[in-house]
Amino acid sequence: MNIEMIIHTDQLFKNKTDLAHEPLNGGFSNETHVVTWKNEKYVVKINFPQSDFHVVTRKTELQAQSIAAVMGIAPRVFSDHEQEEYSIQEFVPGHLMNYEEIVDKNNISKMASVLSKLHKIEGVERISSAFDLIDGYMRGVNKFGLSIPEGVSDILKETEKIRDRRSLDKSNNQKYCHNDILSNNLLFDGSIITVIDWELSGVGDPYMDLASLPYSNHFKEEEEVFLLSEYFGYYEDEMLQNLKDMKYVGMVREVAWALFYAGLNKKSVNHEFDYYGAVKYVLDRMQNGHVCLWD
Repeated sequence: MNIEMIIHTDQLFKNKTDLAHEPLNGGFSNETHVVTWKNEKYVVKINFPQSDFHVVTRKTELQAQSIAAVMGIAPRVFSDHEQEEYSIQEFVPGHLMNYEEIVDKNNISKMASVLSKLHKIEGVERISSAFDLIDGYMRGVNKFGLSIPEGVSDILKETEKIRDRRSLDKSNNQKYCHNDILSNNLLFDGSIITVIDWELSGVGDPYMDLASLPYSNHFKEEEEVFLLSEYFGYYEDEMLQNLKDMKYVGMVREVAWALFYAGLNKKSVNHEFDYYGAVKYVLDRMQNGHVCLWD
C-alpha cells in the first residue's frame, strides 16, 4: 500500500480531483503524508507491522483515538476502524512542542489535564502497558536474531523489579494510557495541546505517561513535583519515587524500541534514523546513571 493507491481507492477521496500530497516528517515508526484538496487537509498514516509483536490491533488504536478526539485531546479519525493498512485523520494546525514550551508551568498544568482526561478512556479492549511493550519489542529482537549489546540484560532485570513494585499499586494501575507522551507526539498551537500517534496506547500504568515528558525532556525535580501535584491534586513523596521508577522503564523502552526497529530494517520516506546509534546512546546514559534522554 502506498499513498498513490490510497488517494485513488479510498472512499473519502472519491470524486475529489487535483489532490496533492507530501511527506509529513517527524515520525519514526510509520509513514505519514499530508493530502490537500482545495482548502482541506488530511493526514494519511501508512502503518508498519509493529502491532504484530504487541498483540494489539489498529482497530482498537483508532477506537481509542476517536474517544480522545471527542474529549478534545486528539485528531478526529475519518477512515474505517477496520482498516489495518492505513488511517486517515484530521490535520491539526500547530507544531511539535519544543523544550521551552514543555517545561512552561502553564503547559505542564495543561498536560496534567490532558493526561487526566486520557486516563479516563473506557471501553477499548486493548492491553498495552509499558512493560508489555518492552516484552513485545524484545520478542521481535529475538525473532530477528539480533546481537544484543552488553548491558541490556541488566536493565531488563531491573525493569522486572520495577514491574513487581508497580503491580502492588492497585489504585494507580489498569487505566488507559497513551504510552508515548513524547514531544514528537504533542502538537501545540500556542494554546491547545493535541496528542497524536496512539498506536502504543492501551490499558496499563498511568505513571508511564506522567514519566514520559520528564525522562525525555530532563525535568528538574520541582517540575516533576508540579506535574504530579497538578495531575493528582495533591503531592506525596511516594509519587516521585513511582515517577522515577517509570522514568527508568521509559529509558529501557527506548533501548528495546530502537533494537526492534534496527532488526525490522524497514525504509520510510519520512526519515533516516540510526537505530543502533540510539541503542548505544541510551544504554550508555543508563550505565552512567542518567534516567533522561539528554541533559
